[in-house]
Amino acid sequence: MELKITILPLLLVFFVHHAVQASSCQFPSYLTQRTRWESKISLNRRSTGVYWKFHDRVLEIVDLTTLDADSVLHQCHSELPGQKYVVYRESDGVTSYQCLKFITRSNQVVQFKASVSVKEEEFEADVLCADDSLELDPWPLIWPGETDTYHACPLTGGYDFYMHDNKNKETTCENSHLKPRMESECMTGEGLTLDFRSFECRGRIEMELKQTLYCLGTWNEEDYTYSVVTDNDDLWPKLWVLRFSLHRDQKFSARLYNDIAVDIDSAFTENYFELHFEQAYYPSLCENEASPCLDCDINNAFYCQKTCHTCDALRDVDSCEFDVPSQGEWQEISHQGNRDIAVTSSMIYADDMLPLQCFDLHTDVWYEDKNYRAVATVFKNGCKPRYTCVEFVRISTSVLMYRISQNLIWPQKLILSGQDVCAEEQFRDDPKPLSGEFRSKGLRPLLKKKGVGQHHPTVSCGISGKFLLDAKMMHRSMNCTAYLEACSSSHTFSLQTDSACSGSVDIETHRCLGSFESGSTTMIITDKPAGNGDYYCWAFYKEEWDSVYSVYLLYASDCHAEIGRNIRYYNFKGHLAEFGVKMGSGLFGSHSCHDEFPDMLPTTVDITAKSSAPGIITQSSSDSIDFSTTKNRYYTTSTAFRRSTPKPVFPSTLRKLPTTPRLPLTTPQVTQFSTRMATHAPTAPPQGKSAEFSPELKKPGGGNLKELNQYKPVAAAIKSNGAADACTCSAVLLTLSFVFPLFLSQ
Repeated sequence: MELKITILPLLLVFFVHHAVQASSCQFPSYLTQRTRWESKISLNRRSTGVYWKFHDRVLEIVDLTTLDADSVLHQCHSELPGQKYVVYRESDGVTSYQCLKFITRSNQVVQFKASVSVKEEEFEADVLCADDSLELDPWPLIWPGETDTYHACPLTGGYDFYMHDNKNKETTCENSHLKPRMESECMTGEGLTLDFRSFECRGRIEMELKQTLYCLGTWNEEDYTYSVVTDNDDLWPKLWVLRFSLHRDQKFSARLYNDIAVDIDSAFTENYFELHFEQAYYPSLCENEASPCLDCDINNAFYCQKTCHTCDALRDVDSCEFDVPSQGEWQEISHQGNRDIAVTSSMIYADDMLPLQCFDLHTDVWYEDKNYRAVATVFKNGCKPRYTCVEFVRISTSVLMYRISQNLIWPQKLILSGQDVCAEEQFRDDPKPLSGEFRSKGLRPLLKKKGVGQHHPTVSCGISGKFLLDAKMMHRSMNCTAYLEACSSSHTFSLQTDSACSGSVDIETHRCLGSFESGSTTMIITDKPAGNGDYYCWAFYKEEWDSVYSVYLLYASDCHAEIGRNIRYYNFKGHLAEFGVKMGSGLFGSHSCHDEFPDMLPTTVDITAKSSAPGIITQSSSDSIDFSTTKNRYYTTSTAFRRSTPKPVFPSTLRKLPTTPRLPLTTPQVTQFSTRMATHAPTAPPQGKSAEFSPELKKPGGGNLKELNQYKPVAAAIKSNGAADACTCSAVLLTLSFVFPLFLSQ
């Protein structure tokens, strides 16, 4: 009996030890927020060998190369500094331990190092996770789905190229009259485009003749830059790895791998294409694209415009001007940040965009009757010139509506008309995650910049009466009651909320600066009487089949014709609040100004006394967040994305508007951007301002029913660990329930 009593405490210690470890060890959110990560991807993702599925404390690795897609569960045992995690698994009564170190290249690309597996009697965490015990796995983990972060590609500029197929030992189009062309990030958000010109030059690469690629993640390792690129296909995105030397000049070579593996020693995979690049320059709208240009027959006139004198170049730049109401200094204010835009008589300057120059087109009645202007951009980094269309519509003294079309790349036609550049189909949003960030389908508001102490003139709001609202503040994920009143003035309205919205009963006044209607949405642009640069948009949205209006509160420049549908159907998350109108008989569901709501909020709040307190939209200075520690939502590079610290948590009030320009450039983008901008002078960013925002990353939904049924053991493992996390003593009681009957039966 003494032996039995001695063994019992040892068993208890063992089970309690594992319960405590399980309760404290948890995989990071950037891994668990994805439904699954893919690894051992080959043949452009036609073959995937392994799925990694991270749950809070369980890692499931599914081997797709086996007949039954064998699944192995690893429990999170402990976390060590440096993104190192000890995991353990049990098989045939034997517990084995392994250390994993994750290296975040982006929110879609994660590399990892792994130790060998050791048995329990050999396990020492510090030894197992020592740097010299870890070996880099050549197959990174990839999330190929949608994301809300745009990763700029590492190359910037334009290059001619020819290609060598390493597997077939064939070289194509080395001496072509019109060489294949690569252009990368010439305009922000364009990604990387390979124009093979012909099927012969494309060889066996599984791409379109003109293929646009987007970068999922970029990093430097030893003497090379690596970038995982995708064709961004809606149904099944293909993947490649682009590798090139850190030390390059106007001529350099790069490898395009079909297998998504890191090939440092050039011996891991033979399945790649060698691309030989040479920078070619097109500094004006009158250049030769082909080489050599020996004659000017009908086939060469288009590609040899300079030699053949067939240029449709800038004929008279000085005669092209933007309308006077469009000229001036403006601000774009959205959930991604602020951007300064200056419109002169013939130029547009904007933060994180190259200057756009107005130029004359062959005019026609269609073009002259519109609010359009064609603009051109020329480069000195090898990129071809771009034609773009800009539309301006001034709706008030303070608000200018604008949109920018997709780019047309020179050369286009020998005679280019307004309808070629400004056709309606040219106005469309960029692919996600940029969407309408730079180029857009709908008009978006700009706010006139004003001097210190100045106030914008107001206009009629276009609404009247009282609105009883069910409110949802997006930063708090909870519902409350709101009351909007537009009775005392046609140029202002007030919003009153109960304590569930902001912690106290608040009343805020909003001044109307402009309003416009598009389709099923009416939008009102407002600021606040303090004139501190807080600009918002109130979008009243109702489809024909809706019984009530929905009202969305957004930053001013987030408003456009499709914003209601984007929020309701396309998962747009940039709005601040949404309101359901409790219908009255008036416009937009308002009630009469004479109606009383005895069950509504108290209306005797002293507005003057509360003027210094933060409201539901404003935020006190003590709530500010250092922008230097907050990564920009849409632009990350290998050095910028290091989400190792917790995301800032905002207090009960809504976040303050970010006021620094977007696109924080970091290595390797700084050098590239500086080179690109060397000959241009966009307006300087505003000084002495801070910015703050903490974007929520999209959390994809869980897989299909087949997967759910196939991996039911995962649910049991998570449930077991959840019990340990809730109360470690539960594991002890469970242990006792099994151990004591064994001893009592002896």
